[in-house]
Amino acid sequence: MMTLLAQETEAQSRQEGPIQIDADSGEFDNRLNAYKLFGNVKISHGQLSVMADEGFAYQTEGEDERVELFGSPTRWTMQMEDGTQATGQSDEIIYNLTQNIIVMVGNARVEDSRGVFTGARLTYDLETEKTEGEGGVKVVIDPSRPQN
Repeated sequence: MMTLLAQETEAQSRQEGPIQIDADSGEFDNRLNAYKLFGNVKISHGQLSVMADEGFAYQTEGEDERVELFGSPTRWTMQMEDGTQATGQSDEIIYNLTQNIIVMVGNARVEDSRGVFTGARLTYDLETEKTEGEGGVKVVIDPSRPQN
């Protein structure tokens, strides 16, 4: 099992501790300046967990640090401050560690205590808990769910 730890940035202050990335196997590609991750990729950072089949982890001075994940589907879960849980899934996830956002591409879906938000591309801000969507956005609000 490969484990990669990234440094915490100021934008990630809500997520505590180091970012841990685990995978069945991996390698470093000098041309891409990236780690290639294969099999059961999992990112853990504070209350956030992200799971995928494979991915790339980029950590370059002066650029956004990010992890690009692919799967069928990629998934994430996060325990919210109010005790509820938010989940998401899509064909691809780009977790921008510098900006603390998750971009979901292809069959994207976010579900939390307020309802379900789907679209071709969704962006979820981990700090503000705000979701933005593009491409056939659909929102389903369940009035029986407790609101934040």
